[in-house]
Amino acid sequence: ILDDFPRTRETLFAYDVIIAFDPDWRDLDATQLELLERWVAQQAGGLVLVAGPVFMDAWLQAPGMEKVRALYPVEFNRRFAVVEDARFGAKQPWPLDFSREGLEAAFLWLGDTATASLGAWESFKGVYGYYDVRGPKLGATVYARFSDPRAAIGNDLPVYMAGQYFGSGQVFYLGSGEMWRLRGDGDGLFEMFYTKLLRHVSQGRLLRGSSRGVVMTEGDRFVPGASVVVRAQLTAANLEPLEQPTVSATVIGPDGTLEMVSLALDATQAGSYHGEFTVRKEGSYRVELLPPESKDAPLSAAPIQVTVPDLERTHTERNDPLLRELSSRSGGQYYSALSAAADLPDVLRDASRTTTITAAPERLWDNYWMMGLVCGALCCEWFLRRLLRLA
Repeated sequence: ILDDFPRTRETLFAYDVIIAFDPDWRDLDATQLELLERWVAQQAGGLVLVAGPVFMDAWLQAPGMEKVRALYPVEFNRRFAVVEDARFGAKQPWPLDFSREGLEAAFLWLGDTATASLGAWESFKGVYGYYDVRGPKLGATVYARFSDPRAAIGNDLPVYMAGQYFGSGQVFYLGSGEMWRLRGDGDGLFEMFYTKLLRHVSQGRLLRGSSRGVVMTEGDRFVPGASVVVRAQLTAANLEPLEQPTVSATVIGPDGTLEMVSLALDATQAGSYHGEFTVRKEGSYRVELLPPESKDAPLSAAPIQVTVPDLERTHTERNDPLLRELSSRSGGQYYSALSAAADLPDVLRDASRTTTITAAPERLWDNYWMMGLVCGALCCEWFLRRLLRLA
């Protein structure tokens, strides 16, 4: 816990992660705000932003907060109003509604597997409040939403967890500071949540092996056919942001094949590059990039793993919308419960058939003399074999 926010590059750039719990950004001067932006964008700093009911509305409406608002992965409502108690003072907890990206994000797993994590999150009673935002920014990823249907705007529930890349750094947003409630299900879950989250947002700093920059991928687990986004923050030989229009990265496949990927300069962020490639085979992939005019070893991103998903194990819940669509397209009708299928016998078409046989049945084998004839033939065969000493 800092009594004063760093004021110099040397002091601030020594940190890997900043966690801001409902901060009053008005306490920082213009120089500190610029240092914070550069630390995230150029130094791959990890930033965790926790919304709260004390200072959010005040600094959001203050002048000179453009740089801070740009860091957040959500769009805020522009209004001059006090905090509504309903947003932070609900009378009952509401569980978090995770998106597909949230369920697949390993850094949000409360367990070693997706199934174990899903069980832990389902047992979590939830949170009582959230900060009301307009929605996610373009390019941001929504991981979870506040599940109270009364708080929905149209078809969208309020954003509770979201993240985005800002330059080479990662920013993660929490709609309230209530993750401590995980301790109700065990202190280990609370520690696991923040440990994995901090490792995730700080991976850019941890991967920095050169002063020339950092290269990373958006995610570390993919399925065949998925597109992998590659981001890099690079500096020139004089350590100023690189301004070259494009750079090339090398993708090393699981079978040792090499693929060149072109990364384009981001016009909105100095020295920031991004591109993408498609993974087609199972196995481990690695991305390397050698900055222009660099004599050091290539920059390397963390390996990514490509596996075929086991959908029957990872998604065990019944997919009612898909089953209903299949039945509708095939001319059938879908029943989600046996109690709703009371009229099922009346709906099923009678497919029984009656076949009339005009000839009398053949009773060749249904008599005693045929059975005696067969048994006699077998006995004669056995007697002859014994008499002639045959095997």
